[in-house]
Amino acid sequence: MKQTLQLKNDRREVAGLAAWLDRFARANALSDQVRGNLQVALEEVALNVITHGYGEGGEQRSFSVTLEIEGDFVSVIVTDSAEAFDPTRHAELDITLPLEQRPIGGIGVHLVKNLMETVGYKRSDGQNVLTLRCRWKDAECAPRNETTVPKT
Repeated sequence: MKQTLQLKNDRREVAGLAAWLDRFARANALSDQVRGNLQVALEEVALNVITHGYGEGGEQRSFSVTLEIEGDFVSVIVTDSAEAFDPTRHAELDITLPLEQRPIGGIGVHLVKNLMETVGYKRSDGQNVLTLRCRWKDAECAPRNETTVPKT
């Protein structure tokens, strides 16, 4: 089963994304753990596209989120036309540092990388294409901290 949702660069769209993901999770019998991990990861990615990629307000722009069951995995593909940003090359966040020594930002990328089994990025036809994968069948969404960068 494959479904795609179009979103605008407006924070209010995130509530609709959450409801859509819940319906997909119920229809495909995803566990609460998998649904929760997907929910957090998708919210982080969507908010990053809205606030950092496009800028909230101003010119109305859209991006898409596609959910698909592929064998034992659920795949999420987020496609936007913002400036190129490859989260797989984003420096790892050192969460062992005291809070006052940590740089500002980066927690969202850290969460996504640690909630998903694989995170892949490519730039194609002027668009960012971010692919998140998580095992759903016969297992919980077990992060492996693997980052994959598909060939473009």
